[in-house]
Amino acid sequence: MLTDFTEAERIAGQELVNLSDGSGDVWMFTDIKQIDEAGWLFFYNTRAFAIDGNLSCALAGNIPMLVNHAGELSYLTVDEYEKLLGQTDQMETDHMKNQDSTSNHGK
Repeated sequence: MLTDFTEAERIAGQELVNLSDGSGDVWMFTDIKQIDEAGWLFFYNTRAFAIDGNLSCALAGNIPMLVNHAGELSYLTVDEYEKLLGQTDQMETDHMKNQDSTSNHGK
């Protein structure tokens, strides 16, 4: 069965609770990116850093969680992360180009 975004968010949210348990900090998602074929990347950090800007509470070296369409959660290697992020950046660039070309038709 394919996992939808709601289920992926639930899976990643449970992992976030498990990771932060006992830390004394509240952790939260700071960004979520859908990668068409891979699933969803969930970026996270502490609330004290993300909302309040407290640099001493920032998580150092955390890489986003990936929940794939099969509902499996994994942590990426740096190479996998950079490859997926490059795909995301390209998709966003292509999307912006498409918007620009459609908005210029009436000019």
